[in-house]
Amino acid sequence: MKRFAVVLFATNVAALIVSFAVNAAEAQDEIAQGKILFEARCPVCHQLPEPAMLKLDQWQRSLITMQKRMQTFGMSPLTEAEFQQVLAYLATQARD
Repeated sequence: MKRFAVVLFATNVAALIVSFAVNAAEAQDEIAQGKILFEARCPVCHQLPEPAMLKLDQWQRSLITMQKRMQTFGMSPLTEAEFQQVLAYLATQARD
């Protein structure tokens, strides 16, 4: 019984580690995609801002405003997934 419990525990720990690694890789991919979107979409209308110039909550409000402006000017705004990717990227760069 003890041997079974140890194997079961080791299997669960290994599964947890794999799950964490997959989640970390997905998060890194989301951040990388956010950087690409930020660098591609923002300079269409204005100079690319420095990500460290605002706090995260300020970036979030700014992105919401930019979404509205894009719609006003007939541009397609970011999708919800793209918005979250850009925000994830900015979260890694924003000032404290």
